Amino acid sequence: MSKQDKNVIVGIVIIAIGCLLLFDTFGFINIDFWRLAGKFWPLILIIIGLVILLDSGAKAKADEKRIESESGYGGEVVQESTVFGLLGDIKMSGLASVPDSIDKSLLIGDIVIDLCGAKIPEGECHISVSVLIGDIDIFLPANFPVKANLNCLLGSTTVDRRKSDGLAANLEHEDDQYAKASTRVYIHGRALIGDISVTRTT
Repeated sequence: MSKQDKNVIVGIVIIAIGCLLLFDTFGFINIDFWRLAGKFWPLILIIIGLVILLDSGAKAKADEKRIESESGYGGEVVQESTVFGLLGDIKMSGLASVPDSIDKSLLIGDIVIDLCGAKIPEGECHISVSVLIGDIDIFLPANFPVKANLNCLLGSTTVDRRKSDGLAANLEHEDDQYAKASTRVYIHGRALIGDISVTRTT
């Protein structure tokens, strides 16, 4: 999902609110709109603020951050082009080694985690990723044991060729050999609107 698509979604929400206000003014609908608006006006301000931040985030330069885990793994470069760590994009790729756990989240943006070619430690590696609006893409080596719990309110969830899409696109997947594998990855992905994809490269 591109930044343009995200701006379109935010714009549609604002237009919908304006249409409801207009219809209420001319009597086409009979709802206590002002009472409803009184409850949700903070959300309207948040949406307007997000649009402003997105415009600023598009001009932000990518920052390079190095991550260190308690297990001693370090030196991985994570490219983040975000605003206050909430809006923008996160990409992890070309890692030499992987920490025991990875936890990334955004309000609006895309997250890409590419572990192909990286050294994954023995045991269970936990990956937790979440976005409010955006896409999540996770790439793993071929035939790598995976267990995934993916939840998306509107969009699609995919693990290799298994796919769920539409409203409440939830997908649970566990490889047959997962429990016995010495090295394995557990993925928990969440999105309100967007696509979540787990792909093992061939």
